Amino acid sequence: MYKHAVGIITLIACSTVSYAQSNVTIYGIVDAGVTYNDFKGNVIGNRLLLDSGGAAGNRIGFRGREDLGNGIGAIFTLENGYSTDTGALGNNGRLFGRQSWVGLESKELGTLALGRFGTFSSGTGTFDMWSKIDPFTTAFGVASLNRTFSSGAVRLDNAIAYRSADFNGLQAGIMYSFQSDPNAVVSENAGSRNNNRSVALGARYAAGPLFAAVTYDIFKPSVLATGPFAGRQNPTQKHLQVGAQYDFGVAALHAAYARQTNLSIYSPITQDLSAVGASGPTDRPDANSYMLGVSSPLGAANGRFMASYQYRDGKPYRTTTGVDYEGDVRIISAGYIHNLSKRTALYATASDSTGKKSLATGTVATSAYNLREYRIGVHHRF
Repeated sequence: MYKHAVGIITLIACSTVSYAQSNVTIYGIVDAGVTYNDFKGNVIGNRLLLDSGGAAGNRIGFRGREDLGNGIGAIFTLENGYSTDTGALGNNGRLFGRQSWVGLESKELGTLALGRFGTFSSGTGTFDMWSKIDPFTTAFGVASLNRTFSSGAVRLDNAIAYRSADFNGLQAGIMYSFQSDPNAVVSENAGSRNNNRSVALGARYAAGPLFAAVTYDIFKPSVLATGPFAGRQNPTQKHLQVGAQYDFGVAALHAAYARQTNLSIYSPITQDLSAVGASGPTDRPDANSYMLGVSSPLGAANGRFMASYQYRDGKPYRTTTGVDYEGDVRIISAGYIHNLSKRTALYATASDSTGKKSLATGTVATSAYNLREYRIGVHHRF
């Protein structure tokens, strides 16, 4: 009887250890609010709507890790995006459109992953190095840094990523995508020139009150399949982003700069992607972007105040019609988050966006860049 009891206890112990070595966490965000857009006298009028994902994109995620021994673990993340107000799938209808990857990790060697994930400069996902630079954590609609910095929210399909271990606060990484279409689910095509290939580089440093990051993204468009320039390629798009946050305790200062060239695949400005040179795909619009911001805890750390100034300086570009195109935008934002608990918060933000030069007010096409936006909402994490 004693031997049987010992055997059962041993079996239970082994099962417990095995379970502890492999685990899955379910997590997510539910966020909804009301948004009012004042389009500054534009012909389309104003808009009041129930909005979704105001403080952060809605998601349901599954994160798992199995201990393989010797400090190595098998890891995965599956993360779905959806709209609270309609229940619809986000990310162009993908089931796990925010993240979908599997890999291996080691404290000494770093992390290797394969699948779909946000770039280091995306402001989202497991490998993000950028959201902390923005007082609004690359969220809150018009207030987001993603409205003027072109690398925001970029995710790579068919990709492989490596991120180093943390060496005294310093961490670096590289990603390569064999085929990443920003608008559709596309597998790798035969012939490498028939794929949108991407390389993403990133490094960040965190020590005490200082957090700093630098990222560099290269997007090489696929060969044009139709039209008068079929068989040719748009020039390679490149982004350099540098940013930092310094926390003084009573307040944190934020600053960022981006140099963006040949905007042909990714841009927060729709007109950048439709402006084509008369001589064909020889060059594309360029832009420099700047941000200064501040964030500060309020009310015994139950709340946080945020404010930022963004300016995007688009460079002159001659379109097919012979007209000079120059997309400039200025955005001023302020906001407040009040924590009701560790998981639930209320928020309110106000932003003023003004388009200049080719994006000046007066047409439906530029209404997205000439508006005042006000948001209130509730944000819950689980």
